[in-house]
Amino acid sequence: MVETNSRHDEWMKVAQWLKDNGKIPIFVPDAEADMRGHNKPIPFPTYYAAAYNFALKLALYEKAELNLFTQGGTYGMALL
Repeated sequence: MVETNSRHDEWMKVAQWLKDNGKIPIFVPDAEADMRGHNKPIPFPTYYAAAYNFALKLALYEKAELNLFTQGGTYGMALL
């Protein structure tokens, strides 16, 4: 399994904090990890379609009140 720079347990803590404060955390999984079956289960809404469709991913980012990322991937595009 390829190591990632994501700390799953920390993301779950942040998501739970957001939920506890009236927000709805939505996860977009890493497409390659998903295809390889390497994504850990996430007990929050997960938008798989956006993982595989760049336009949907950017539309979701545009409509979100807050976006959180790991470095790399579509992080740079979301900044634009």
